[in-house]
Amino acid sequence: MRNLEFGWRHTGAAPRKLAADMTDVTIPPGDLPGTLDPIELALEAEAAQPSPDTPAALVLRRHASLLQRQIASETVGLGLKALAGAAALAVAGLLGMLVWDASTERGLVVEPFSVPPEFAERGYTGQVVASQVLDRLSEMQDATGSSRAPSTYANNWNGDIKVQIPETGVSVGELRRLLVQWLGHQTAISGELYRAPDGRLALAARTGAAAAKTHQGTDAELDALVKAAAEDVYAVTQPYRYAAWLMNKGDPDSMRRSKALLQQLAQTGDHEDRVWAYAALNLILQNEGDYPGAVRAASAAIALEPDFNLAWANRAGAQLQVGHDEAALADARVALETARKHGERFMRPAALAYVLPNWEGVVADLTGDCDTSVRAYAEAMRQPGQEGYRAALVSAQAACHDLAGARAARAEAPAPTPQA
Repeated sequence: MRNLEFGWRHTGAAPRKLAADMTDVTIPPGDLPGTLDPIELALEAEAAQPSPDTPAALVLRRHASLLQRQIASETVGLGLKALAGAAALAVAGLLGMLVWDASTERGLVVEPFSVPPEFAERGYTGQVVASQVLDRLSEMQDATGSSRAPSTYANNWNGDIKVQIPETGVSVGELRRLLVQWLGHQTAISGELYRAPDGRLALAARTGAAAAKTHQGTDAELDALVKAAAEDVYAVTQPYRYAAWLMNKGDPDSMRRSKALLQQLAQTGDHEDRVWAYAALNLILQNEGDYPGAVRAASAAIALEPDFNLAWANRAGAQLQVGHDEAALADARVALETARKHGERFMRPAALAYVLPNWEGVVADLTGDCDTSVRAYAEAMRQPGQEGYRAALVSAQAACHDLAGARAARAEAPAPTPQA
């Protein structure tokens, strides 16, 4: 007899007999389950006997709750992964910005100077000395008149000069400072103020690893020492600008020093500095009355950089001084053409705003175009700080027989300054 679990009661028969008897048993197909999956079994049982209290219903409810928890867990997991990915992208973006910013850094940083304890106790700390040097450098930079575009300087601060205050620990600021030291082109200035053996003060400013030049004086001469140290820094880090600053001072000693620096820079500077040094030498030589030498200096600049508009203009000016009007006209025309095509590569936009109409006026003067010369010089004079073109305007008006206009323009001229 087949028992309830498809097995057989033990009757003492031999195993062979049991096996033989089992081969004769047949089980109806409807009595076998269609699947071994417990959920499907529960669904079949629930369909056969729908009741909320059956074991099958309990299995289904627990399985539904499990599914809800799994879905919620996976949703949270996806959210956390998305947040982690966004955070990683944000960190990568921040690092990328720091690296880019550091690699393009060209500013000047003045580190706190080393000072004697007696000065620090009186509040004259190393940061105070560094700030005074920085102030003097800023004054010199502001007083350096030059039409040269900042991008043409190999070592350009572009007005970004500051005192660096050391940080402790790890921070974004400290990370940026390290990246700038590694990837940037920042100019670092350091120095020391100390007592010399004879009791006098000694101040030295150092650019990078270069040897510092020491200046000595009394305590009352400390401001003069700071000024001298700042000039040393300016001369070493910005040789062309320093020469231009000396030239703008105008006194004979400054002009002599400027000429010597420009001659050295024309021989040993980088390509851009050599080009601009020759152009500036042209002006100094014209001021000295050496017009053939001025023509040679401008020609050297043109040989190095044929598209350099200022060199053509300066040579035209020297040619005019020796009566070579045809050569001057040819050079002025090239100056005007190269300024229109390549001027922004070499000159500041503010400078181009007045030199372009000036050279247009020169060409018009040399070709007898009175109306154009008057209009061009008037436009150049209207640019900020270009009152000096008034003389060219008055001369053009007089040459065009507009004597009333020339007298009126002359009468509007401001009183001359001591440097005029």
